[in-house]
Amino acid sequence: MEAAVDDLAERLQRQLRRYVERLVTFEHQPATPPTGEWSHHAWSPPRPTVFVRPVEERQIIRRKSFAFDPMSVEQAVDALRDLDHDFFLFHDAAADADAVVYWRDDGRVGVIEPPSAKRGDGSGPIHEQSRFSAPLDLGTAIAEMDALGRRFLFFENAATGRGNVIYRRYDGHYGLIEPA
Repeated sequence: MEAAVDDLAERLQRQLRRYVERLVTFEHQPATPPTGEWSHHAWSPPRPTVFVRPVEERQIIRRKSFAFDPMSVEQAVDALRDLDHDFFLFHDAAADADAVVYWRDDGRVGVIEPPSAKRGDGSGPIHEQSRFSAPLDLGTAIAEMDALGRRFLFFENAATGRGNVIYRRYDGHYGLIEPA
C-alpha cells in the first residue's frame, strides 16, 4: 500500500512539473505570431476593416447554403455567441419558420421572424417581425440592401419560400446565406 501511494505521489509531481514548464514556455513566447503565421495559443486576428464600395459596384460574390435542424431560440443565441457572429440564420422549432438572431446596436440579442411566424412568449431576446409582409425576389432584396445600407437584411425568398439573409461583407460586396 505504501509503495502504491509513493508511485502516485511521484506521478503527480511529474505531471505538475510538466504543467509548470508548459506555463513558463507560454509566457516566454511572443503574444502575436509573426506575420503570415497562426498559432493555437495566439489571440484571434482582428477583423479586417470594412471597405466602402459604391452601391453600383456591389454584387453577391459569396453564397452559403446550410442544412440545419430545427432549434429553439435559446440554442440559436448560444450558437450566435459560440460562433462570434453578428447574426445567425436558423429554423425556429417553436414557430416552425426560418428566423435570424442578431446583436442589436444596444448590445442585446434580437430575433427577426417572418410575419407568418407565431410570436415569442415575450421572454428572452427581443422579437421583431420582418419589415417585409410578403416574400421578396433576390433582386428586390439587393435593391433594399442598397437603399438601406444595413449590415444584413432578413427576408423570405419568393422562389424558395425560406428565410434568407443578405449581408455586407468586409470588401464592400454582398453575401447570401440560405437554407439548403
